[in-house]
Parts: sequence; C-alpha cells; structure tokens
Amino acid sequence: MAEGVRARIDRTARIDRLIRSRARLLPSGSHVVAISEMLADLRHYCDCKGLTFEQLDRAASENYEDEASLNRMVSGHREESKKQACAAHLPLS
Repeated sequence: MAEGVRARIDRTARIDRLIRSRARLLPSGSHVVAISEMLADLRHYCDCKGLTFEQLDRAASENYEDEASLNRMVSGHREESKKQACAAHLPLS
C-alpha cells in the first residue's frame, strides 16, 4: 500500500509542475485557468482519438473516491491528511 501512496504523491507532484509551467505562460498566471485549459486540451485529445471524455472522467472520479476513501481509512481525517501530503510533497505557491 505504501508504494501506491508514494506513486500517487509522485504523480500529484508532476501534475503540480505541469500546472505551474502552464500558468506561467498565461497573462494572469492563474492555476485555475491553467487547469481549465488543460482539461479542455484533454477533451480535444479524446475527440481526436475517438475516446469519450465523460466516461474517462467518471472512471477517474471513481478512482479518486476510492483513493480518498483509502486515505481516510489510513489517516482517520481526510482534510488533515490532504494538507500534510500537499505540504510534504508539493512546493508552496
């Protein structure tokens, strides 16, 4: 289980770097806008590849909920666990 948690934290850190990089290219520097643009890009990618974004998004949501549920069982407190994971593995804004 620890290996899965480490892999998830590493993936989250990589996503953070991508979002920061994308945000730096925007006039506003907004992470929110960067995420929105990245999601739009994923929708275009799915269209080009004949994939159904909505199906993939539902599967991702289920995966996220499963992981979040596991985090709650392990930590006993979701918000504190999330804050600790973010503080420990992601650079501050």
